[in-house]
Amino acid sequence: MKVLIFMVDCVGHINSCVGIGQQLSAAGHGITFLIRNHWHGLPESYGFDAVYYNDTDVEYTPADRLKVWSQICDKEGYFQDIPALDKSVNFFNTRIRDFCQTITGKVDTIIENVINGLKPDIIVVDHLLAIPSVIVSGIPWVWASSLQPLSLMGWSDDRLPPTWSGLSIFGDKNKWSEYRKSLAKMTRNTWQEFNDYCVGKGCEPLDKLQFFYPSPYLNIYVYPRELDYQEYQPLPENFYRVDHLMRSDEKQSDYQFVIPETLLDKPGKLIYFSMGTLGSANVANMKRLIRLLAKLKHRFIVSKGPMLGLDNDKDYRLPDNMWGETTVPQIQVLPKVDLVITHGGNNTIAETMYFGKPMIVLPVFIDQLDNAQRIHDLGYGIRLDANNCTEHELLEAIDKLLNDYDLLDRLRQIAQRIQSDNSIANIPTVFEKLLLKN
Repeated sequence: MKVLIFMVDCVGHINSCVGIGQQLSAAGHGITFLIRNHWHGLPESYGFDAVYYNDTDVEYTPADRLKVWSQICDKEGYFQDIPALDKSVNFFNTRIRDFCQTITGKVDTIIENVINGLKPDIIVVDHLLAIPSVIVSGIPWVWASSLQPLSLMGWSDDRLPPTWSGLSIFGDKNKWSEYRKSLAKMTRNTWQEFNDYCVGKGCEPLDKLQFFYPSPYLNIYVYPRELDYQEYQPLPENFYRVDHLMRSDEKQSDYQFVIPETLLDKPGKLIYFSMGTLGSANVANMKRLIRLLAKLKHRFIVSKGPMLGLDNDKDYRLPDNMWGETTVPQIQVLPKVDLVITHGGNNTIAETMYFGKPMIVLPVFIDQLDNAQRIHDLGYGIRLDANNCTEHELLEAIDKLLNDYDLLDRLRQIAQRIQSDNSIANIPTVFEKLLLKN
């Protein structure tokens, strides 16, 4: 098969699509990434073909793009201590609107031209928004969601908490309803404009609040079975869940992460701390959290992120009980640590469960809030406030999780189940069946 893969321009989505591409490539299928110019060379490093595009008049490097996103997150309140509803409304009326304008302005036409030239057998889309040129192409297409499952299911189903709310499955359903009504009211214009565009391109009307169409062919989403919501929402047969989409990095095939010598002789448990690409861009809060963790009698491996130590902070150094780099090989680090402190990005949640580690989740915005609450509700970790958690709360959470031997045993069993099931390996078969049906 000739497979075209297009994804939203974010690290987590790209990594998930690399995971899908690697499985299909290993089965003999040809993979082409449609990806923005500033990722030049990345698809080829995994053995994929690539078509590059630029949808703006400005050429960004990935580092430049991160700085822009950091400024956006700060300006629009995602780094601030404001209600989840306000963050969602801001995200819809700024970021989603921007995505809509990008798609309707250039990207939909770019994709249409690539489809006509490449003539793929299957198209994979990992995006927050519908791509009309894909939907009306007549080519079987796969909706791959690397966001938390409520991003697929939680927009209107009153059996589930609303998407990006961080509300509990065990919470007050009246609050769910109020959240959905408020979000729908305050984002109606953004939704209506994009719906009108999709209908004008020959698509069916979008469901209220939704900016995408589930694929009539195949929908793939990433979430460990133990965390999933299927007990509340039986899914159609054309939905396929994978426990993870972990990629193998050929560039690091000969590299093995070793615990740095500076941490070997120090006391305490070994803890991995990462706030993700965007969460780490909140440099002030990263420094605050690091100051708190420095007071604890544990050792920390820190994924500092691209912004910490840059510009006005060039002389910044981690405390003595920590070691870190701008990026660390997360998949190699996770099996060596005792606990993970994370922002709650979907890939990190899935990978941490893969290795059976307890979590403290410090969510920032969108699906991180839902992941944090799901982990907390099911007892696989503890949710804390990213902006306001105290030294005492962190220490109490760490001690509670590391001394809960029943939890640690359950997590070990889950890790064994995920690794033995290897659900990601079935992706080629699922795709091949899709093509045979059509």
